[in-house]
Amino acid sequence: MPEKTKNGLLWSIGLVLILLGVIYFAFSDGVVGTVRVGVITPIVEESEIELQQAYQLAVQQVNESKGRNVELFFEDGTCESADVVGAAQKLIGTYKVEFILSSTCEDETLAISEVTQNARVLHISSSLAGAGVGAAGDLVYRTYPSADTEAVAIAAHADQLRAAVISEDTSFSQDARNAFVDSYQGEVVFDQVYDNETTAFWMLMRDIRNANPQMIYVIPSSADSGLLLLGQIERAYLNVAVYGAQSLVDLEMFEANQSLYEELVLAELRLKSEGAGAEFLAAFEAQFENTPSDALASAAAFDAVKLIEEAVNAGAYEAEGVAEFLDSTVNDWPGAIGNIRFDENGDAQVDLTLVQVIGGVLVEATE
Repeated sequence: MPEKTKNGLLWSIGLVLILLGVIYFAFSDGVVGTVRVGVITPIVEESEIELQQAYQLAVQQVNESKGRNVELFFEDGTCESADVVGAAQKLIGTYKVEFILSSTCEDETLAISEVTQNARVLHISSSLAGAGVGAAGDLVYRTYPSADTEAVAIAAHADQLRAAVISEDTSFSQDARNAFVDSYQGEVVFDQVYDNETTAFWMLMRDIRNANPQMIYVIPSSADSGLLLLGQIERAYLNVAVYGAQSLVDLEMFEANQSLYEELVLAELRLKSEGAGAEFLAAFEAQFENTPSDALASAAAFDAVKLIEEAVNAGAYEAEGVAEFLDSTVNDWPGAIGNIRFDENGDAQVDLTLVQVIGGVLVEATE
């Protein structure tokens, strides 16, 4: 074959390949191959199964609307650091995931983050936890606001009242306590940390009475611990405003112990009655024939998948590229959990609503 003809044939083949590539990228939004996403979450309780369903619903919507192939690989996320480290290593080493999503306890979330940081895999947590999670590395993000976000909102609402702070000796509670004390414009007249095995608080109540506060901010790590504290505040006849952390929220306890919780003020994350939050709940109910018992956690899990989709749509296919997208582009992004923006630690900043327990139910608080 003459050299000229040969060169012409090669050029023709090259042109056809380029055109095929252009057509492929035009119809596939530029996504090449399968997007492999690992998920670490407990799979025992009903609310934990609902988290899996939220992840699956998001992936189903992405695959159907964009013609992609996002594939989820699930591992059990028990609240044991050794277990979740093994799960993260398996997802990265065996299943070759590019991203890991998790909904587990705070210490275990940090343990996962250490593995993902070393492997340069992006980790998005949807767990309520202290501020330390987001600061775990440049590839670690969280779609659920940290404990310090609500503490700052409580500090702003309490304003200039003389404040007493009671916080449990856990990282979650201490992050919230530190954020409150640092941002509070009034006087903190009492500030006490209690051990997580403490069940008797009468001496603490005596000291609080002597400090003469106008408000008490209660920061337990669980609703059960908070119930003990509120019971002893009531029995001590402390006639002060009482504020609480999100860890106190338990609607069944509110209903069963109305006098203890009456007028308790909290800074709560609430799904909007319209927009992405309402659409998520409607889609979840249509798909699984029930409403998630913890709609906020499920919405945060759903948003984690959708954020990865947004980044991939923008041309980010690897961990660093997605992280750059989350840092530089996501600003009041309309997620199911609310309008999301990320701070310098990768923690979601979402507007909170001040609420109050009245007659065993939550209503918006008055000024």
